Amino acid sequence: MDTSSMTTANERILIPFGQLVFNGNTSFQDQQHLDDFCKWAISAKLEPLLHFTISEQIQQPYKEQFKKEYLIALAKSMIFEHQLNQLKQILKKQTIRFTFIKGADLAFNAFPSPAIRTFNDIDLLLHPDDTKDALQILKDNGWEAPYFRAPNPGEHHFPPFFKDKIALEPHWTLPNFKLDDPKIIWEHIAQDNNRDYRLSNELNLLLVARHAASEQYRHLPIHRILLDAGYIAKNKVDWNALKNLASTWNLPAPQDLFAVWESFFPKDIIAQMAPNKSATRAFEKIFELRASIPSISNHDIVMQSRDIASKHWIQDRLAGLRPKTIRAKYKLPPKGNYLELLATYIKDITAKASVFCKHMVHRKPDIAKYNKLIELAENQSRNNNP
Repeated sequence: MDTSSMTTANERILIPFGQLVFNGNTSFQDQQHLDDFCKWAISAKLEPLLHFTISEQIQQPYKEQFKKEYLIALAKSMIFEHQLNQLKQILKKQTIRFTFIKGADLAFNAFPSPAIRTFNDIDLLLHPDDTKDALQILKDNGWEAPYFRAPNPGEHHFPPFFKDKIALEPHWTLPNFKLDDPKIIWEHIAQDNNRDYRLSNELNLLLVARHAASEQYRHLPIHRILLDAGYIAKNKVDWNALKNLASTWNLPAPQDLFAVWESFFPKDIIAQMAPNKSATRAFEKIFELRASIPSISNHDIVMQSRDIASKHWIQDRLAGLRPKTIRAKYKLPPKGNYLELLATYIKDITAKASVFCKHMVHRKPDIAKYNKLIELAENQSRNNNP
């Protein structure tokens, strides 16, 4: 089953998926139901979850395959954990305020096994006042940033650093939070018993929802949103405090988004969420339309955004033409090769001009409808409109 279209109608998937996350086990109507769920898990790359929770129910050929994927994911997590521990040591030694976010945090702190929450790079949130020193410390300790440059408008992290084939993205703020002063995030990041800074469960849920909003709610597959939200929600969450925090920062309440997949969550957690039903229905329409127009590309979204040709829109487009941005995009050497760079510029600008002209002539009405749905859902959630 295509996870991009997984809405409330797909309860044959949502209910056992939620039970695995919240209860660690589930039951199936019959063997065909189990087989369909296994096929869906493969398409969603959730084999480690099924091996960890219900391996005794799974038959061949899935059983051995799921075990293999689990062990591969576990070995990969150990490599990342070693690098995370090294980063902790060098940054804490220099009294840098930092915390790992997204997969690098959740895999080891929210999930029962890090193999269940796979991730491909390390996301590191730095206190804005410590960013300059932290970047230098990374360089001094073997982390290389071949395409390092000043941030483009609207970005939330620096270009990636690399070491031992592992990528690290240093953040100075959280994605899609759009805060004038990122320092206020740190008012909600406390230190644990090991003096490590950690996002609260409420802030982590807000991060999941804002990450899901990337690329007009098209960045993440639905099962990834639910997997993270579910394992965080298993812990103690003050849902009212979460709603108030989102309101303070003029962001949509995460529970209004999560409740789109109500049957994934236990009834008592849905009751605690107390979602705005009107906003949830609006969010549901976004994902229904998203599933019906899979051919829409990021270029389509950009070229038919509500602020097209505005100062901010033009600045974003021009920022993509910085030399180091072009070199990184087309995998050119960080320095030299100027003729190749010039040819690449011509290729890139020609492609952008072609896309722009195409969209000026052939507008896609579904995109305008999609953008209006997003605006409606987010405004209803922000304003708590009934």
